[in-house]
Amino acid sequence: MQIEFSHHSRDQLKIRSRVTKQMVIEAVTEPDEVLASFRGRTLFRKAYEKDTLEVVTREEDNTIIIITEYILEREP
Repeated sequence: MQIEFSHHSRDQLKIRSRVTKQMVIEAVTEPDEVLASFRGRTLFRKAYEKDTLEVVTREEDNTIIIITEYILEREP
C-alpha cells in the first residue's frame, strides 16, 4: 500500500519541528495503536521517548493519505 502526504500534512510538517516525515511513516507502518475515527478516517499512534505521535489518515484506491500529524499533549 502506498503512502501519500496531503498538502495540509506537508505544510504541518514544516511547522511542527518535533515531527519528521520518517516518524509519520513509521507511525503508519509500525503503529503502537490504531483507532477508528469519524468519516472513515483512521488514527495511528506511535510512542517516541517522551512524545506520542498521532497521524490522521484516510484510505483511497489502495493508498493511505496522511491528512495531518501532531504530538499528543500529555495530561498534567
